[in-house]
Amino acid sequence: MKFPRFTFSVFSLIVAVQVCTAQRLLLKDYTTQDGLPDSRVAPIIQSRDGYMWFGTQAGLTRYDGRQFINFTEAKEIPGIFGRDIFEDHTGAIWFAYSGFNQGGLTRIWNGVITEFLESEEFMGTQAGCVVEDRNHDIWVGTNKGLKRIRFTSSERNRWVIDSFPQYHANGLYVDRKGKLFFGGSSLFSYSNGSFKDELSYTGIPLSLHIRGYAFYESEFGELWIGGIFGAARIKDSIVQFFSVEDGLPERGVWSFGEDRQGNFWVGTAKGLYRLVRGGDQIRFHKEMSFGDAIVYDVCLDHEGNVWFASAPGVRKLIAADFTVDFPGKEVLSSPGIGPIQQDKSGKIYFGSRNNGLYILENNRIRQNLFTSLTITSIFPESSNRIWYGVWRGGATLERSDGVSNYRLEQGLPSNSVHAFAKTRVGYTLIGTTAGVALFTPDGKIGKVSDSSLDGLTIFDIKITSGCSSCPENIWLATHRGVWQLTLDKDSINSVKELRGFPALSNVIVYEILIDRERTMWFGTDGAGLVRYDGTTFLQYTIDDGLAGNRIYALAQDSLGLIWVGTSSGLSQFDGRGFKNFKHDQGYSEIGIHGLLVDRDGYLWVSNFPGVSKIRPQRFCKNDLPPPIYILEIEADTIKFSPGRTIKLQHDVAAIAFHYAGLSFTDEHNIRYKYILEGYDQDWSAPTAERQVRYTHLPSGDYTFKVLARNSNGIWSEQPATASFVVLPPLWEQWWFIVSCAILLSAGFYSGYRYRLKKLLEIERTRSRIAMDLHDDIGSSLTRISVMTEVAKRKTPDDIERAEYLTTIGDTARELIDSLGDIVWSVDPKHDDLQNVIRRIVQFGQETCEGSGITFETEIQGNFDEVKLTLERRRDLYLVFKEAINNIVRHSKATVVRFSVRQTHVGAFLQIEDDGVGISQDSEHYGKGLESMQERGERIGERFSITSKPNKGTCISLEIKTG
Repeated sequence: MKFPRFTFSVFSLIVAVQVCTAQRLLLKDYTTQDGLPDSRVAPIIQSRDGYMWFGTQAGLTRYDGRQFINFTEAKEIPGIFGRDIFEDHTGAIWFAYSGFNQGGLTRIWNGVITEFLESEEFMGTQAGCVVEDRNHDIWVGTNKGLKRIRFTSSERNRWVIDSFPQYHANGLYVDRKGKLFFGGSSLFSYSNGSFKDELSYTGIPLSLHIRGYAFYESEFGELWIGGIFGAARIKDSIVQFFSVEDGLPERGVWSFGEDRQGNFWVGTAKGLYRLVRGGDQIRFHKEMSFGDAIVYDVCLDHEGNVWFASAPGVRKLIAADFTVDFPGKEVLSSPGIGPIQQDKSGKIYFGSRNNGLYILENNRIRQNLFTSLTITSIFPESSNRIWYGVWRGGATLERSDGVSNYRLEQGLPSNSVHAFAKTRVGYTLIGTTAGVALFTPDGKIGKVSDSSLDGLTIFDIKITSGCSSCPENIWLATHRGVWQLTLDKDSINSVKELRGFPALSNVIVYEILIDRERTMWFGTDGAGLVRYDGTTFLQYTIDDGLAGNRIYALAQDSLGLIWVGTSSGLSQFDGRGFKNFKHDQGYSEIGIHGLLVDRDGYLWVSNFPGVSKIRPQRFCKNDLPPPIYILEIEADTIKFSPGRTIKLQHDVAAIAFHYAGLSFTDEHNIRYKYILEGYDQDWSAPTAERQVRYTHLPSGDYTFKVLARNSNGIWSEQPATASFVVLPPLWEQWWFIVSCAILLSAGFYSGYRYRLKKLLEIERTRSRIAMDLHDDIGSSLTRISVMTEVAKRKTPDDIERAEYLTTIGDTARELIDSLGDIVWSVDPKHDDLQNVIRRIVQFGQETCEGSGITFETEIQGNFDEVKLTLERRRDLYLVFKEAINNIVRHSKATVVRFSVRQTHVGAFLQIEDDGVGISQDSEHYGKGLESMQERGERIGERFSITSKPNKGTCISLEIKTG
């Protein structure tokens, strides 16, 4: 039933108070300029491992605090429309999307991307929402009805799909009791195998037309459903409908969400609304500072940040009711404000760069153009005595009875004035770019003379005292550190530099703050923030979370928090960590040059070019240790996924580790420390860098560990780790050393055997030469001797004598040939196979052509590089020489053909003739064949002699050359 309108005055008063007191929301926007792949974002979730996931028109995108990484590409031009994201009980991410022609359903699980609904049955399907029920089945709402994916294997790699085409679903939700709700034009549920129409008897006059993300179960046990025409709430089986009369816009309730402060947010097509409860009554109030941008989805992350899927991009709520409007704000939006001060009457003074002075009084801003130069400092001595320091314009004192200006001519050390302070006895100290001046109660100016102070640029002056009668300590922030002096009226008792801390040595110090505990804070130029409690120094820099290392202004607010104005933004320090506000939250990177905590406790920030008024508050403490992940490991150009066993060669030049700590309260304030066990001696100093590179690591086993710290100083409980091995070079590995020792021993032994073999071979060669000389030359000489003796006994005219003498000549020629062969075989210049072939061809041509026989050759290949031992070379040559001699003497051949070709073993040599063949009864011929056979088998892999009567003879030999 429809709940009655609530109109009585108490509730109206509550709403009025909400409207009047609500202030601008402080929001951080993420757009394509920040790396978001597309500005059209709809669903948002945070997975259990801490990553933020966005459904965009460019696909499914993951955010780790610094990078946006796309996991799926657009299916078509101009893209797809992300409709829903869901994480199931296994940690798998489901992404439902639609497109101009076809949408789909993607699962990302353990790095594997699986597309569902791709079968022919589902061509043209548009997926709009996805959820998992208590049975771990996946339900998908599509344009073709409701579908259920039931897995048939424990590995969830096989499934069947059930279709319920009669039920249309824009949105799906499983409540805390396990009941499945879904809806389009109406609302249905599924439980225990049956469907139910939840709105059939409610009396709601309009169809809801439920939106895709508009299911939410509140902490009060309410189920909220959003639709085109409004929102419905189901509580205790009672349905209540809310629309324009309750404060909602005319069309489009898209989403709901609650934050940790108890705010109930409603995302609509016309901006962001907040639910306001008044007893049992409910109204909706629009957050005007959010604007009219559509809010598709609302997500509360693990740290309490609220994310809105808006247009264009994503918006994150940093804090509500933080920045406060004030009268005249627009006037101060352009002149460039520096110092801000308040006098005892409550007037606030703003010093500009070149537009004089602005004064906020009685909720009105007025301008005092007493100078066109930059006002560097303002010092209200009282409600009717105000000092102004002017760059190159001296010091101006404004009194109720007039204005006085003091310059070099009146005794100032310099015309550029930066600071003022007043002593207990009424003296005013004036800090200039050339030292300190003292303004006495009677109106005279004198220089505080001390050689140590001459030439010092004084940026700030603060005074402390231990008691009412103790000498006052004057603290000077200068361009050469911090100086301390004590005054007794107008006399200097002592001057000394504050030493003992390197960060303050010869560094520019712009500002000094003395807090309520009398602890001193120093803002430096480049060295960050330094804390000094009288005995101990502590330094805070960007590595500790500070917005910037150049500090212009300091203040302590009504809550005791320290505010730091830097060149890169505004920082709040609560004693544990820093909360930063930078340019993306509206705080200029040019620098914050003035901070003031007024009498009402508000913080005023001089934020070029305007001024902000802030209600100090303690921001939500992020005590959740940030999860830390190693994203990728890169060795030279090879990339490895974490968890793999990594073995690197010794020549890898560099290995880089990319990591991310997931904290979204202040992403820029996350710090990391790491150690490479096996190489580093200790953990690194905190750093903002999200990668580290090591080069030329020696061989060994290593484990890389990294921790992350959030903006509140909470470190990860467990580091992310990655182990790897750098293999030693080949010559340092044990098996190589052992192998080398074995090979070396074998080499020595082989060398010994080789040398012994060579000596034996030389001996054999010498023996063979001696034997050949004896057999060939000796026998020939014997024949010559015998025949010569025979010739002597014959008569000179004896015919027989001439024949003997002829034989002697022939024998001598044979002797010359034999000697030539012996010399050729011994000469090492002829130890290659090509020379042997050439020698055989030469001998064949000379021998055959002299006998009228044609000698043909066919040589295939080149054998210059094939080396033969002396023994093999000689045997090979003699085999074919003997063959040629036999052919010439006995074969009666007309043609002899000698051929050589390469084989897979080495070389194949063959000689054949067309003669009468071998006569088996020739005793001499048989002995020659036996000699050839013996030599051929000794040197060859295969040796054969074939012959047929009257068809010639063929002798072939294959030798191994490898």
